[in-house]
Amino acid sequence: MQREYPIKDDGEIVGTAHIAAQGLYYEVQCICKMQHSVLHIEADCGNRKENIGICVPNNGKMVIRTRVPQKRLAGLVGFAVRRAACESWIPINAEEPLKFLWRIAEARFAIRDGRPGLWLPNEK
Repeated sequence: MQREYPIKDDGEIVGTAHIAAQGLYYEVQCICKMQHSVLHIEADCGNRKENIGICVPNNGKMVIRTRVPQKRLAGLVGFAVRRAACESWIPINAEEPLKFLWRIAEARFAIRDGRPGLWLPNEK
């Protein structure tokens, strides 16, 4: 049995998540509209959030396909694009394009004032 859930970004539907049971796992496939930013998808499981991963460009869409243990998606309500509460804008410089690579899982790529950069959550 396969189920579909909308993927929301600040209330706007930007894609669809398809999940299908395979033994003790769910096969999760998220397909979103092409974006010029990093789409970090998370599952809303009621009282907690579960990281699904980052979508990658594929044939004009943003896609992620993964397997998740069913117990990690217990209480699944829906899917959303993860946003950090407090973020910092970090421009990407040609001299140091990989300076923040170690934090890419937390980043959202964006173009601000015509300049590429990353939105990174502030470190605690």
